[in-house]
Amino acid sequence: MMRALTPLLAIVLAGAATLIVACGSAERPRTTIERRSMQMATTINGEALPNQATMAFKSRELSREPSAPGMETVIVETIRKAGTRSPIHTHVFGGATCLVSGEMTLYLEGAEPAMATAGTCYFMPPDRLMSGVNSGTQTAVMHDIFTLPTGDPVWTIDEPGFDQ
Repeated sequence: MMRALTPLLAIVLAGAATLIVACGSAERPRTTIERRSMQMATTINGEALPNQATMAFKSRELSREPSAPGMETVIVETIRKAGTRSPIHTHVFGGATCLVSGEMTLYLEGAEPAMATAGTCYFMPPDRLMSGVNSGTQTAVMHDIFTLPTGDPVWTIDEPGFDQ
């Protein structure tokens, strides 16, 4: 049991460290209201994304627990069908995704696309445009982990045609 928790604990600690660094930097992450006032995004790195943008097939919160004064850690299970991708979005405080099954490719502003398979995780840096693309042939199941101010949304959708 302890072996299974070790990667999860490492991700949560990495997220907390990123949050501490982000909060201590001169440029603070933009608030949801500030993000909504910005122009919507239709590309990442100037390129159109593969697959159709859709909301997740299924999403459910697995855990929401206080992690520091005014902060909480949220874990969400997301199920994404093959041939779909998330709308272009940002995470104000960043987070991590761990694949339980399937294959996903992260398209991230300022980076090359990065593929992840079952049993691996990837980090989603704060305040950068991104989209998760199911690049496999089967449904992908993911656990997304975020540490953020209590009550804040885990993401802001930046692609036109989608509600928060």
